[in-house]
Amino acid sequence: KVLHPRLDKLTAMTDATAFFSIVRGDHRLVIAKSEPEEGIRYTVSEGQLRPLHVGATGAVLLAFGSPERLARVLRQEQLPAVTPATITDPKVLAERVEQVARAGIAFSLGEGTNDAYACAVPVHDPRGRFVGALTLAAPTSVLTHDRSFYEAQLLDEARHLSTRVSDT
Repeated sequence: KVLHPRLDKLTAMTDATAFFSIVRGDHRLVIAKSEPEEGIRYTVSEGQLRPLHVGATGAVLLAFGSPERLARVLRQEQLPAVTPATITDPKVLAERVEQVARAGIAFSLGEGTNDAYACAVPVHDPRGRFVGALTLAAPTSVLTHDRSFYEAQLLDEARHLSTRVSDT
């Protein structure tokens, strides 16, 4: 499979957990992951589901995914909190999704897991269709690089994957 070796490479380069997520209903589904072998790490399970409004990964999936799905998520009066930092106001989420769509990248701090940092980017297939989100995540206490380093690694890997993945 294409994803696992690339996620392993990304993890080795960054010492962060790398994972790839797709949309399933109104949730994000982790379909592949790689975690550092040593030290304190952010853990995620393949098959893990989280609501789409949560964190950097969800913001990318909403920003580049179906407009109908985004509208459905934003119609909720209040979005459930996963942590105290989770965005629960649909208006604030709409602004964030707009910003992520413009920037092509999302960052979060403690939104899905307390004391965790995440950075996510969209991955498109060779025809330009959005297929999922590539994410790096780590406990804030073990980040070894600045934000621009993680961003550069993610964007390079997303470009590479975009030539090799197909719609899932």
